[in-house]
Amino acid sequence: MTADSVIASAMAGYDGHRGWVHYLAIHPGHQGQGLGTSLLTAVERALQARGCPKLMLMVRNEHPELVEYYRRQGYESGEFVTLGKRLIADD
Repeated sequence: MTADSVIASAMAGYDGHRGWVHYLAIHPGHQGQGLGTSLLTAVERALQARGCPKLMLMVRNEHPELVEYYRRQGYESGEFVTLGKRLIADD
């Protein structure tokens, strides 16, 4: 890694009804240092300051450790159906 390498990133948004964490990623070599929690807290505070009443996120089933991480952060699973449609075929 170089001094200008990205080691953590978050992308979130607020549509006026709910906030969403679309991506939150930490470079594997920097995981377990609290960067994810710091980013998540920053997102929560920024959206709360904008009047966002609820923050949502999705985690793929193949990452149960992430589901548990978010549960420890106070997130709850709900009765949702997520639908998707691939618009461009995988190669």
